[in-house]
Parts: sequence; structure tokens; C-alpha cells
Amino acid sequence: ADVVPNGVEAHRFGGCTLTRDDAGARMGWPGRTVVLAVGGVQPRKGSRVLLEAFARARGRLPGKPLLVVAGGDGFFADPSAVAAWEDDAVRLGLVVHRGLGAPPGADVARIGVVDDDDMPVLYRAADVLAFPSTREGFGLVVVEAMAAGLPVVTSDIPVLAEFLRDGDDCLMTPVGDSGPLAQALVRLVNDDDLRGRLTASASDTVRRHTWDEAARRAEDIYADVRQS
Repeated sequence: ADVVPNGVEAHRFGGCTLTRDDAGARMGWPGRTVVLAVGGVQPRKGSRVLLEAFARARGRLPGKPLLVVAGGDGFFADPSAVAAWEDDAVRLGLVVHRGLGAPPGADVARIGVVDDDDMPVLYRAADVLAFPSTREGFGLVVVEAMAAGLPVVTSDIPVLAEFLRDGDDCLMTPVGDSGPLAQALVRLVNDDDLRGRLTASASDTVRRHTWDEAARRAEDIYADVRQS
């Protein structure tokens, strides 16, 4: 069967003209090293695994590291899951701030839903996207981040492994394992050469997942059907 994946407006996510520092200042965390997660606090997003990985990694990250969690908690929000995540933060010694920005004493900023027009600035204000999902329909956030030039670490679930290449356009770690995820975060933040290689290769991945490419592939499928 032929499958046409979702697309992204690559020009929009890659068109932010702000510097990294200016974007961070606009979002309210100037000078912070930012690990970004988009998708809210949900079990299927690997939120608790990421929290533990960040706690393990932060001592090896430069400056004052900040985990930013953007997005709502989904159509099937589970208050007990959010409560467990918050309990984990306390256990791990992480100070959580709710709302935009992040005071100096915060380790984690849970900023909620970000306006679509502000997403390019959010990506520019981060140092790495962490996407440790346990299941996904596709993973559009990954391609958006890549279009913005942000290096990405994901879980190795099949739907992501179908279009991503570990060590080529991203780093992939075993699903549900905070240890390798922490190591990947440290590598991506601290190794400029690795970041450069991954983001350069990721530009090819983005080109395969634009709406223009999706339209072209759909047209090809319809043309084949007409001829059959």
C-alpha cells in the first residue's frame, strides 16, 4: 500500500529571524540551556521518562538547564498521570514553574498551549527537542523541529523508525529508558559537530515531508490508479 505522510510548512518553521538568545529572551528564559518537549504531560508522550532523563542529565549540561514542556494534555487528559509527573518532579528535586517564562530558580517550565504563530520562536529558543513517545500516529512535531534547525532525540518506536535514521538525522533511544535518553541529551547539547551533522542531514528529511511533496505523491498515486 502507498502511504502519503503528513507535511509541514518548512518555510514557516525555518523562517524565524531571531537569534537563539533573542528567542530565549522573548519566551522568558534568557541564557538558559533548553530541552524542549512538545505535547503536554501524557503517558504516551513519555513525560515521566523525560523528566527522569533530564534530572540525570542536567548536571552535565552547561549553564542553567531548563526543561520546557509545551502543549496541553490531550483530549483524554488524565489528572492522575499529571499528579504522578508532579510527584516525580518533587522526588527528583526539580522545581516546576507553570506558565510562560521561567524564573531563575525553576528547573522545569510547563508553559501550556503555545499559539501556532509562536511555535517557530519556541523552536528557535530551544537547544534540543526531546520526543520520547511510547506511541504516535506520525510525529509531526519532530519534522517541525527539524525544519527549524533543532536537533532531535526520539524514542525508537516503529512509526518514527520508518522515516528517521538514528545517528544520521536524529538520535534514537530505547523507548521507556531514561538512561540512554539522558546520555543523548548531553551529547546533543555539548557536541557542536554532532548537532551540525544531524541538522544538515535532517534538512533532507524535512524536504521529504513538506506539503508540496505530499501533494506530489498523492497526485502520482491517483495517476497510477487512473492508468490501472
